[in-house]
Amino acid sequence: MELVLFLCSVLIYFNLKYSLAREKQLTAEKNEAALQIKYEKEEQARLKAEQELLTLQQQKLQNEVMANQLHLQHKNDVLLQLKEKLSNQESVNIQQIIREETLTDNDFEKAKFHIQEMHPEFFNNLNKQAKQKLTTLDLKYCAYLYLGMDTKMIANLLNVEPKSVRMTKYRLKQKFDLNAETDLVNYIKEIG
Repeated sequence: MELVLFLCSVLIYFNLKYSLAREKQLTAEKNEAALQIKYEKEEQARLKAEQELLTLQQQKLQNEVMANQLHLQHKNDVLLQLKEKLSNQESVNIQQIIREETLTDNDFEKAKFHIQEMHPEFFNNLNKQAKQKLTTLDLKYCAYLYLGMDTKMIANLLNVEPKSVRMTKYRLKQKFDLNAETDLVNYIKEIG
């Protein structure tokens, strides 16, 4: 009888020891799984943050490209006008044109920097809001309007007639599907 009791107590002891070891092992596995899940979540958050950063950098580059395209188009327009004047043998003051273009360059660079720094999504938002596709020239006009330039200033800057600027404003209102009462400049500033 004592032998049976001894064997039962040994059996209970080993079962208890085995249960405790198994419980310890399960707790360790559970903790390891929790750490693995935490690590995976942190890794996903890090990857998401990197993706967002890359997206922002890409958008900034796209906006920079758009602004530079506007600038190049303006330069091409000036060169075309200069070529026409030279081919018509009109009197041309090259120094004055260079001086005006240098001022325009400085103004445009300041404007581009201001728009990109303060409102990096400006050009993308304009394209999203438009009901019709905006051309590069349309975006240039929108940028100048956003910066508070009036019709005369834009006309001087782009070497066009004020009537042409007014027509472009009218076309922009149509492209944004604005009614006659809606002010285009305020609308563009709200987008920015």
